Amino acid sequence: MKQTWALKVERFGKIKQGEIDIAPLMLFVGDNNSGKSYIMSLLWGVLSEGRKLFPKDPPATSVYKEIDQFLESAIDRGCLIGDQEAQMFVTWFNDVLRTKKSEFVKTIFRRKIPIGSLSIERYGRSKPLRVIFEKKDSLQGTRFSTGKDYIRIPYTDRSKGQVTERYRMAQYITWNLLMDGLTSPLYPPR
Repeated sequence: MKQTWALKVERFGKIKQGEIDIAPLMLFVGDNNSGKSYIMSLLWGVLSEGRKLFPKDPPATSVYKEIDQFLESAIDRGCLIGDQEAQMFVTWFNDVLRTKKSEFVKTIFRRKIPIGSLSIERYGRSKPLRVIFEKKDSLQGTRFSTGKDYIRIPYTDRSKGQVTERYRMAQYITWNLLMDGLTSPLYPPR
């Protein structure tokens, strides 16, 4: 696990405020009826269902526009995403969580439960993530892939100028920065 982060929750069920540090082994200990199962279910939801939260179309938010510009300038040369660059992607994912938290909670628990806030905090990586952009003649039969400390993203001259293609890249990079090694990969739809 190269990344560290905490899931922060406020005003959720019996929980006024809490943070769960992501680790290879996590124990939830506490009194009966104190909210452990709720928190565990919420964490499970972020890990397994969080990929479904990304909007269908590229958002018009300033945070996402910053990511889009970053990717547009990096496509021809590749890049390293250290903690500072990663914070853009984490901030964007937090925007998505903030916007969709109520429907997300309803999906996980099958009923409406009020939630004040839900966010990823204290993100860090032990090693920067290398993004390798691989130029191809065609995207037919290609896919995004990951390896140890890198992501490989195929592109064509045509696709690098497409907003929707950069949006797919942004989703894939965001998911890998946060969830690499914790859950299954995300393959954004074309």
